[in-house]
Amino acid sequence: MSGRKSSFSFKFKLAMSAVVLVGVAAAAVTVTQAIRVRNTANSIATPVQVVAVSPSPVRPALAVQQQEKIESELITVSRFGFMPLAIKRPAKDFVMTIVNRTADPELNLTLNRTVGNRPTDKIIDVKLKRGRGSWNAHFNLPPGDYELTEIKNPNWKCKITLTPR
Repeated sequence: MSGRKSSFSFKFKLAMSAVVLVGVAAAAVTVTQAIRVRNTANSIATPVQVVAVSPSPVRPALAVQQQEKIESELITVSRFGFMPLAIKRPAKDFVMTIVNRTADPELNLTLNRTVGNRPTDKIIDVKLKRGRGSWNAHFNLPPGDYELTEIKNPNWKCKITLTPR
């Protein structure tokens, strides 16, 4: 009986060792492939220096590639209005993302430069449909005060202050 027990125990240990060995080998292969893919991607994607072609302060967010990290601002629109109500940041490149969490089928958003309490220059109009999820764009605006509003809800305002660097 003891011979049978030790034979079973030996076979069990051998089987478990094989399972562990296969698992370690699979993990090693996965890590090696991930490193190869990352190295290939790094060698293909060389940094591109962006040169501004148009004087427009708004550019599509995905079309810009830079070595410098670009900061972002997330603005959520709910049934209560904009969150956050105000943003203060340095005047440098940033990506603005607006998410529609309202029940309205479409939001009509406007970003204006303001002087005092009055809008002076319209920067951009955005139509954001409920099912679309979010909208984003890359901005490079000069220092100053800006205001994001929704046409049907005049009390909804997000004040954006861009300070000199």
